[in-house]
Amino acid sequence: MVKVLPALATALLAGCVDCGGAPQTGVFGQLTAGPGAIFLEEGPVQQGEFKRFGVIGEDGRFRVSLPSAGTWGVHLYVEGYFYLPLQLEVREDFFTRIEQPAIDWSIVRNGPSWGSSGEQPVDPRILAAIPDDDPSDNPVLTNPTVQMIAAGRFEASVEVLDPNGDLSRQVLLGQEETGDGVQFNTPQGLPVIEDNYPNGTYTVTRMPEEVADPHGAWYFVAADHLCSNSPILRVVP
Repeated sequence: MVKVLPALATALLAGCVDCGGAPQTGVFGQLTAGPGAIFLEEGPVQQGEFKRFGVIGEDGRFRVSLPSAGTWGVHLYVEGYFYLPLQLEVREDFFTRIEQPAIDWSIVRNGPSWGSSGEQPVDPRILAAIPDDDPSDNPVLTNPTVQMIAAGRFEASVEVLDPNGDLSRQVLLGQEETGDGVQFNTPQGLPVIEDNYPNGTYTVTRMPEEVADPHGAWYFVAADHLCSNSPILRVVP
């Protein structure tokens, strides 16, 4: 079953720093819009390796565990809004809140609705989602597929079309149960970060973290260099 994500029923724990058991490392926060998806790359924003994924609830809240502390790039996607790139230092054995100072304004889009982008909520713990003023240039995803091809190994593909040819490397897949987040391979092989990426069929084959046969939904999203993102597709094999 494949559908464009209209709403998410996933229950999220936002602000849960001490959830019992062994100490955990991760991030949490809240946007002014939802539902959506969050992907995280280990390393500087736009230069790291995508590894983790989480769901943004209808109330804009999210919480994602991470395998290690250090520098992480964060990407927040909500349909109808520009995607928001962030960078922060994550503390070991602690859930770090993502706040307004983490927003990397040097790489976000400079468009009509960004004029008020500096007008964030009074509460610095809440991030303002900026409405997309021209969705006609957003990337489009079609024919998403995902299947387990062996014990603990999956294969996924999706067709990507970017109307104005400025697709970024952010063609991403997230797994709801494991929190695994990966970047698709491009039709032309390994990507170079600064390039505009081609339209075509993107594929990825990988072993999910920890879970041999993960249940739950898989989420597909793509974004361009101007911070426009595709609708989020949700696939339940």
